[in-house]
Amino acid sequence: MTTKDFMARSAERMAEKAARKPAARLRTTMSDNKISAADFAAYVIQCRDRGISDIQLATSLGCGIGSIYNWKRIDPPRYIGLAIAALEKGLKPWRNTK
Repeated sequence: MTTKDFMARSAERMAEKAARKPAARLRTTMSDNKISAADFAAYVIQCRDRGISDIQLATSLGCGIGSIYNWKRIDPPRYIGLAIAALEKGLKPWRNTK
């Protein structure tokens, strides 16, 4: 097993453990719309349960697959929490109507 495989598997195990906890829901408010690494990892697992692959999630968020793996270990940028909220609400990208 390579180091890269080991790190990926470790991140997946941590994400699965975080998702099993009852408090592993997205905790965002107007004043604090950051998302923690544990919350992001739990969201990735929820997506997998709905049949959305990591690659599809990365495409939806406009990032690379490596970012998905990194954000399971370190807090993702604030805009990712906002993007996830928009995806979950089914919002379309903003377009200038003028």
